[in-house]
Amino acid sequence: MRAISKTVSDNLGYYVYRLIDPRTGHTFYVGKGRGGRVYEHVLAQISVTGEENESSLKLAQIRDILNFGMEPHHIIHRHGLDERTAYEVEAAVIDCYMNNLTNVVSGHNSDRGSATVDQLIQRYEPEEMPNEPGVPILCIKINRRTLENSEFDAYVAVRMAWRVDAKELNATEHHVAAVCDQICVGLFRVDKNSWYEHDPTIHGETDKPYKGTRYCFDGIPADEGMRRKYIGKKLNAPPGSQNPISKMLW
Repeated sequence: MRAISKTVSDNLGYYVYRLIDPRTGHTFYVGKGRGGRVYEHVLAQISVTGEENESSLKLAQIRDILNFGMEPHHIIHRHGLDERTAYEVEAAVIDCYMNNLTNVVSGHNSDRGSATVDQLIQRYEPEEMPNEPGVPILCIKINRRTLENSEFDAYVAVRMAWRVDAKELNATEHHVAAVCDQICVGLFRVDKNSWYEHDPTIHGETDKPYKGTRYCFDGIPADEGMRRKYIGKKLNAPPGSQNPISKMLW
C-alpha cells in the first residue's frame, strides 16, 4: 500500500472514496477525507470487539480480508472537491451502495437522499387530510426532535401531556392525529374513557412541572382504512398558529 505524497494530496483536495472487498467485488465502506484518509482504516491498530458499531464492523471486514492474504481495493470515487461538496457526494454514494455497507450513518443531509418520485411528491405537495362528517379527530402537533422513525415514536410523543377539555374528549370515541411539520405521521383510535389526568411523578417528569392540569390518553393504532386516508396527508391549519391542538369536526 503506497503512501499519498503531498503533491498528490494537494491535487486531490477533498475526495470521496470507497473500500471494496476483493473477494466479492462489493463496496463495503464509503467515506470522505483528504490526504491519506483513504488508507487509515487498514492501518488502524484498533481491537475489534463484539459490539456492532460502524468501526467494529468495518475493521472486522478489513481484518477478514487481510487474513485472507488480500487487501481492500481503495477507490477514489470523486476528487477535487471542497468539504461541503464532499459531504453531498459521500451521502449520494452511500445511498447507491447502502445494501452492502458497514456504514451506520446514512450521510450528510440524508433527508434529501434516495426516494421515489411519488415519495417526493407526497413530501413536497401532500394531499390535505380529509374533513369528513361524523369523524371526530383531534390533531396534535409534535416536535420533530421527539420523532424518530416509527409510528410508535409518534404515539409516545403525542399521548401526553395536553391542556384539553377532558369532559368534551370523554363524550365520544374519536381519533388523535400526530402532526409533525403539518403532516400526519400517526393516527390513533381513542376510547371515550381513555383520557386521564397527567401525573408528572408517575411519568418520571418531576423535573418538568406543568402549569395547570394536563391530560394524556391511551390509544391504539387506527384501522388500516383510516390510516390510508390520513397518514402522510397535510393538516390544513392557519399558518403561524401556536396552539399545538386543533379539532376537526369535533
